[in-house]
Amino acid sequence: MAGKVTYKKTDLHAGGWYGTRPLSVSQRMQLSCLIGRRLSYREARRIEKFANEIRANLRVISDPSVSNQDIKRTLAAISKLSPAEAEAAYTKADDDTRCLIVDALLDLNAWGPRPKGADICRAAATAVPRKRSGRPQKGEIVDQMIAGSLKLWRDLGGDPDAKAWHRDGQSSPLVRFVHIIATEAEYPTGLDHIAKAIRPYLSG
Repeated sequence: MAGKVTYKKTDLHAGGWYGTRPLSVSQRMQLSCLIGRRLSYREARRIEKFANEIRANLRVISDPSVSNQDIKRTLAAISKLSPAEAEAAYTKADDDTRCLIVDALLDLNAWGPRPKGADICRAAATAVPRKRSGRPQKGEIVDQMIAGSLKLWRDLGGDPDAKAWHRDGQSSPLVRFVHIIATEAEYPTGLDHIAKAIRPYLSG
């Protein structure tokens, strides 16, 4: 289960927390092949940031116990830690807090597979919790994932006339592109389901 780390309860030795993660080398290569060119560092970070946001929203459904006040306290606490303590706290923080720190690290151009403690402190000091207007519904999050993935596809130069199909064990490049993002966002689904979900968004 995802753990909750707050200002008053920061157990640096506890386990079982899930967190954000960068795209693997294999995923970056696959995505590059699907759009027909190599992804830049900034483009890869943009995909990671989007997948992390979807992943965090899906986690809110399964464990909505972490409040904005909890997150604010956690961010404030991490910003005041030593670099070594900040690195440890970052690995133990709840998913929402980690996603916000990752977003801030990206904005500071300081994100990496193992961000430095000093950068984590700076990111925690600048991160701002998202406003919540109630518990999201899974259908809304899936719609957000599909629409956002299609925008990424087009913005990154994917075929604007791409089709969404899956048959005989084969899938179109667009379907595989969205499926990689869904996998990174920890939304378990098949290629056939992705193809069906995309079609209503395609014109013509």
